[in-house]
Parts: sequence; C-alpha cells; structure tokens
Amino acid sequence: MLFCRFISENLTAYLNQQDSSLFLTKGRRRPARLARILYMSTLSVADARAQFSKLVESAASTHERFDVTRNGDRVAVLMGADDYDALLDTLDVLSDSEAMADLREAQESLARGESFSEAEVRAAVKRRLSA
Repeated sequence: MLFCRFISENLTAYLNQQDSSLFLTKGRRRPARLARILYMSTLSVADARAQFSKLVESAASTHERFDVTRNGDRVAVLMGADDYDALLDTLDVLSDSEAMADLREAQESLARGESFSEAEVRAAVKRRLSA
C-alpha cells in the first residue's frame, strides 16, 4: 500500500505537470518526463524536407508536433524524442493491468486521505534497507 500511494502521488504530479523529481515505470526509478505537446502544425513532405533541421530543433525544444502530408493525406508525424519516450511510457503503464489496478487503489486511498509524505516514504525505505 505504501508503495502504491507513493506511485500514485508521483503519477498525479506528473499528470498535473507539477514538479516531480521521480517517476516510476516497471520498477525503474528515473527523472520524471514532463514533456507536453503544446501545439501541432501540418506541412507537406516537400516543406518538411526543406525545413527539416529547423523542424527537428523546434520539436525538441518546444515540444511542437508536425503532421506531414503527401498529396493531402497525413503520412507521418515528427515529434521530439522526449515526447515520444513519454508517450511510450504512458502506453506501457496503461497496458499493464496490474499497474493500473494498483494506481486505482492508490488514488482511492488518496481520496480517503490515506497518504504519506515523501519524507515518510524515504524513512520507511531506509528502515527496510537497513533491516
């Protein structure tokens, strides 16, 4: 339960775009990715080819996503690597039924006011590791 509530608090911070120093995916501890796609542009393959370096820089620095069309049909998407990784992480969590059940349980615990501060979680982990 303690671990589930800690994950839920971090996921909630992640989803709310708040500052969070860590995000857990499949038991791995790593910095939270707060990538957010701000807006999207559509351009043709020819225009994308002519501006490719500029588009890559924009996708990486502003999180803009570019829909690329050929003959008017959407055929590709250009997005920053951080945005792509965040999308894969989200899909990974959403496709794990056990993780989703744990998150729902943790969110219900939070709604009931059953939560621990980061300091309390760190102290509990430290006690377990030293035991």
